[in-house]
Amino acid sequence: VYKEMSYQEKADYISDLYAYAGSVAKADVSSYQLEGWQKNAFTAQRDIGVSPAEYIALYQKYGSGVMSGNAYEKTKEAVSLGITVEKYADLKSGMDANKNGSISQSEAKAALNKTDFTQNQKADLWVIINSSWKTNPYK
Repeated sequence: VYKEMSYQEKADYISDLYAYAGSVAKADVSSYQLEGWQKNAFTAQRDIGVSPAEYIALYQKYGSGVMSGNAYEKTKEAVSLGITVEKYADLKSGMDANKNGSISQSEAKAALNKTDFTQNQKADLWVIINSSWKTNPYK
């Protein structure tokens, strides 16, 4: 991922690495608690199988819509299904076909049908995308 970054992205990435290292060091010697993306970076090896440095690169590439808050919880669920962060992020970024800021069931189904995920993965992703939808076409 680093090799594909522009010079500005590399500078931002290195700045984030230093910020993360400083926060981890502060937490090691005080009662300071990691929060937000830094907390996720710290637990990324356990959560999604990537190092903190890889998490920071993924965060920079995909942003908080995939790598922070509730979105990160959904990303962790997708990774637990055997789907890479990259494949999940690509799926998620292409789902809102009409660009209205929300994902309809027809948009989700169209996006999932374009993937090579298994039927079970699609069924589980359907729930990850929106757990309130009553009918799952992949079950």
